[in-house]
Amino acid sequence: MDESRRSGRCVTLGPGHDVVVAVVAGQTFLGALVLEPGSVEFGPVELRTAERAAQITALLSLKQDALVEAEQRVRGDLLADLLSGDPGRRAGVAQRAQARGIRTAELRTLVVLPLPAEHRRLAARAAGRAAGGGLIGEHADWVVALTTDPDPASAARLVHTAVRRAIDRPTLAVAAALDDVPRDVHAQLTAATACARVLPALGITDSAATTDEYLPYTALFGPGETRVTTFTDNLLGPLLEWDATRGGSLLTTLAAYLDNRLSPVAAGRALHLHKNTVLQRLERITELLGDDWQEPDRLFRINVAVRVARLSGTAHGTAD
Repeated sequence: MDESRRSGRCVTLGPGHDVVVAVVAGQTFLGALVLEPGSVEFGPVELRTAERAAQITALLSLKQDALVEAEQRVRGDLLADLLSGDPGRRAGVAQRAQARGIRTAELRTLVVLPLPAEHRRLAARAAGRAAGGGLIGEHADWVVALTTDPDPASAARLVHTAVRRAIDRPTLAVAAALDDVPRDVHAQLTAATACARVLPALGITDSAATTDEYLPYTALFGPGETRVTTFTDNLLGPLLEWDATRGGSLLTTLAAYLDNRLSPVAAGRALHLHKNTVLQRLERITELLGDDWQEPDRLFRINVAVRVARLSGTAHGTAD
């Protein structure tokens, strides 16, 4: 094949053996034809015929690729218009989509995947095969799939599994339900991308999720990891530092205390500790966070910060 590619001619593997001719378009190697000898031996005419067949195969392959790329561009334009916040761009999208065999009224779920540029094309193809229809493509820094699956959780799992297998690296797939296509597509895209941006700050980097599952965190922090970290550090910084430097479990204790309606006895049972041990840790927590940490407004914010810390895997200590 290498020799045929260099020369542009047939290469015979030996008397009475196969003939190989490379299929080449410019500098692009598309494959090769391997011809077995039949009742007629390969002569100059047969070899030239094989070379012309390789040229025709290359032309047909290029034509097919051009058609696929043209279809992808059209679908990419449709997807961009559907995702746009400009009502003018969304006008007439349903009719244009129907011409491609896509019924926008049947689209029920939007799934977004944040991926580096080098993985998006492969991921989009994998998502398209998994979704089995709909409209899938690249959009800004995302791969976006509009699918007919009415269950966002199911759609997210299906797309995540397919893309994870295809690109062989951790990724997020965040889904949102679509109720009114095309009018609510842009809003759901905004919600899904905001969720996908905040999840890494919660320690979630390889998962299928829905916007409804993490709506409280997205509403609180918006699309930004820095805001999550700042929020947690401002409220729990001294406590987190204590655990990190002393191998303590104050965060675990505080989480159990909050989960058990501020009951030291119930927290002790949950942690398999004596009530006095829990009370001693609560005294230490008060020293670190201040006497007013159980005031209603501050306690609410501390509760949220503890949940964020637990999601991110910070609460894992077991030492006293």
